[in-house]
Amino acid sequence: MSGVAGTHAVRARGLRATSEGLVNGPVVIFAIVFVAQFSFGAWMAARGFQWGDAFYRSVSALFVLHGADPKLANIGFVWMPLPTLLNLPWAALTPFWPDIVASGVSSAATSAVCGGATAAVLLITAKRLGLPRWLGWTYALVISTNPMLFVYGGTGMAEGVAAPFLIGAVCFLTLFWRSGERWWVAAAGVCLGLATASMYEAVPFAAALFAALVGALFWSSEARPAAPQGKPRAVEGLGLLLLVPSAFVGVMWVIFNGVIMGQPLYFLSGAYGYASYNAKDVAEGGAAGSGDVIGVLGVVAERIWPALIPLAALLVLRAVDRRLARIGTVSLIALALSVTLLLVAPMAYLGTRMEFLRYYATPLYAAAGWGLYEIAMSKRRRRAIGIVLAGWIVAAPACVWVMVNPALGTQERPELKALVEGRDALEMGYGDPVVARARLAHYLDTRILSKNGRVLLDSYQGAALAAQVNPSHARLLVMTFDRRFRAALADPNRQRISYVLLPDPRNWPQDALNRSRPRLWAGQEPGFQLAKEFDPGPEFRLPESWRLYAVRQGVRVLPSGAGGVG
Repeated sequence: MSGVAGTHAVRARGLRATSEGLVNGPVVIFAIVFVAQFSFGAWMAARGFQWGDAFYRSVSALFVLHGADPKLANIGFVWMPLPTLLNLPWAALTPFWPDIVASGVSSAATSAVCGGATAAVLLITAKRLGLPRWLGWTYALVISTNPMLFVYGGTGMAEGVAAPFLIGAVCFLTLFWRSGERWWVAAAGVCLGLATASMYEAVPFAAALFAALVGALFWSSEARPAAPQGKPRAVEGLGLLLLVPSAFVGVMWVIFNGVIMGQPLYFLSGAYGYASYNAKDVAEGGAAGSGDVIGVLGVVAERIWPALIPLAALLVLRAVDRRLARIGTVSLIALALSVTLLLVAPMAYLGTRMEFLRYYATPLYAAAGWGLYEIAMSKRRRRAIGIVLAGWIVAAPACVWVMVNPALGTQERPELKALVEGRDALEMGYGDPVVARARLAHYLDTRILSKNGRVLLDSYQGAALAAQVNPSHARLLVMTFDRRFRAALADPNRQRISYVLLPDPRNWPQDALNRSRPRLWAGQEPGFQLAKEFDPGPEFRLPESWRLYAVRQGVRVLPSGAGGVG
């Protein structure tokens, strides 16, 4: 009996050690990466560097909880909703920390949490593949500190939010190939569903991952999980596990657009959706190389090549291991290039500006999720480790090179240059939406809202103002998400609107006031009197002009439905 008890005690200690290794290691690396990315993002935001897309997601969360008409529908229906939903816990702290959104802290915290989760997923994957602990730590930290992934992880961008889901989906599929345990496919499916809820680029990525699953089931000599009912049935069952979460997210997104916004494809055809911005792009000359296949390939090639270096390292490893001429190689390449070939390049060809570097980061996600599997498959482990890590190390300066290139890193260069030179956003001329409108927000808060003046404005550019006014004044801002907005736009007197605020229509034609009352900016709309003009001069430091009009009697009432927010 004592021998049996001793055996059970040893087994229990082993299970506890394994459990602690799987929990403590990921928790620690999550904390390290989170603190690093959050500190970077919050510090840069404090110096005036907030990325517009990230900021508008966080301010949408603010509208959900603390706007004049708080409701979940205020998440906005332009981007996929998960980044905004993840901002809700931070927006809930607004009564205790009024500047949590305007300061950029909420954006940085959201994506930094996801950056920490990415590192934890990689560490768990290394453990499950039977790789040394030191390698798991090294690999996770090398990827987390890649300049592109690190910057996106600290700035609140959707690319940072989606990282653990895209990388995790690849990791979990490789664990399925390695172990044959089907629940890893289900886990990959959940990751793809969350990735789809984060960014549209996840759709072609999910399609490529499904193709990789099919290829492995039918033709792989490396990963051949059991298919007792036949390969077609295995593809059917596993494919459902992998794709149903993404399909569910996509269908629900279309339904919510239809029910709440009145258009199932509002995110494409709405006033603030793809069609609106695409029309502006085409009017300005479209994307570089639009309508020209060679031109588009040039735009893609000069931006994507640094992100392909880790992929190239994996291909070199497969070549030296004599595994290059296998289906896994095709699957890896297709996955890495899926978003570029199926979404980015076609949109650029059609005239949409697809020139931001973040659109070309997908190969990094594919290589990050696949790399540990290649090391585990190699019979010469040390050589494999050296090749894979070398690919990521070489990619780091290459990523920095394109990020600081004035023609390529239009979003990244000002931030990195300021980091090196010790300058802030104003000195760099960076168009931070909060910094650029800080003085206008202060005027609005102290001169108008503090005297109970009710102001009508479009939330598209007004969001940066709403985030900076006293939270107690939020009820006085009637913005696009407010259910009274259409009625107030059509008949301001009846809705007790004191002022309307609008930006220069030459810069912001999407603004609802500019669209519904096109003569207002020029002062030719009856019933409105110019109260204040805000110019880009030293007084307000604005990048564009704004005008504040007082609402008087005799306002022309617009026909029902002419509010211009559809």
